[in-house]
Amino acid sequence: MPHRIFFVEELVILITRELVERPRFRRDVVSLALTCRALESPALGVLWARQTMLSTLIQVLPPNWNGITIGPEHVHEDIVESTGC
Repeated sequence: MPHRIFFVEELVILITRELVERPRFRRDVVSLALTCRALESPALGVLWARQTMLSTLIQVLPPNWNGITIGPEHVHEDIVESTGC
């Protein structure tokens, strides 16, 4: 079981933000995210917030991403009603 300090999300975010600012430790933030569930969400949040290139997002898309069609039949009804589409 992880130390209870890691369940304080604000502290984990502060630690990961500090690490991600230092190129030498950026991989350590990835390791933190993979270590346990308590660290996963805050560490991944900091990493994704730091992304500056669209290519990173494209790399995580499924292989058939360019064949995906999004039309009115694929949009949830609540979204359609709230946006008026």
